[in-house]
Amino acid sequence: MYIGKTRSPALVIVFTIITCGIYGIYWYYIIMDDLNNASGKEIINPVMFLILSII
Repeated sequence: MYIGKTRSPALVIVFTIITCGIYGIYWYYIIMDDLNNASGKEIINPVMFLILSII
């Protein structure tokens, strides 16, 4: 059974503000990767999700 890392929402917000949104993009990618690892297959393509999020 896959157990992901625990991330603090407050730190994600602070780091996103400090890095002008760059950490937020990285965070989205990591979350999508964790979801794929938890399911055992690629349900969501992290790169495609980021591209669609920007548009």
